[in-house]
Amino acid sequence: FVVETQAMKAAVLGTSFNVNAFSELEEVTVALATGKLSVTSNTNESEVLTPGIAANLNKKTLQITTREIDVDQIASWKNGVLVFESEDFQSVIKKLERWYGVNVTIQGEVSSEWKFTGYFDNEYLKNILEVIIHGKNLKYKLEGKNVTLISK
Repeated sequence: FVVETQAMKAAVLGTSFNVNAFSELEEVTVALATGKLSVTSNTNESEVLTPGIAANLNKKTLQITTREIDVDQIASWKNGVLVFESEDFQSVIKKLERWYGVNVTIQGEVSSEWKFTGYFDNEYLKNILEVIIHGKNLKYKLEGKNVTLISK
């Protein structure tokens, strides 16, 4: 079968993989855990992936780049594991919004240089927020499905 996004096709060649193609992201990512996978852009640029390799397609340039990845992280979401790997603050916020079905609002200024790395196994949102704000001069308010991060 073929998984198709607006900018890329992933043809399954007997494999397990993850596709990340949220509309707000600048890239489409296909990460391969097992088997073999062929990915093709809308401009017919293609790559054949082997386990432990991810293909990133830039939606503007339609260029495909590949990189090594941690195979265990590919399907961690199926087991309730949320992983951040040197991710910027906005990326972390978007993941939290999708994962927990919440709306996050930021009051004040936050650094665009903050990077977050973490592994959260079936963790409550409150506990993840505590980790995120630690040492960042932030506090948070959690009210139902609304999270407010406040710069002190």
